[in-house]
Amino acid sequence: MNASLAGLIVATGGVAVARLVDGQVLAIMLLAVAVTAVGVAAMLGISYAVFRRGERDNTSEPTL
Repeated sequence: MNASLAGLIVATGGVAVARLVDGQVLAIMLLAVAVTAVGVAAMLGISYAVFRRGERDNTSEPTL
């Protein structure tokens, strides 16, 4: 969640900078999309790592 929120903030900042610097809107928007994608990928990777860690810890205990 935090990683995707950070990506969204960076994307919003990219739009603000794009309005200040005319002519480079497309380049800045593509950069914002790339940063957002990296943030989402990091979030998914961290979530998966936490899930795997929890899965290993609970294998010795029976679940009800």
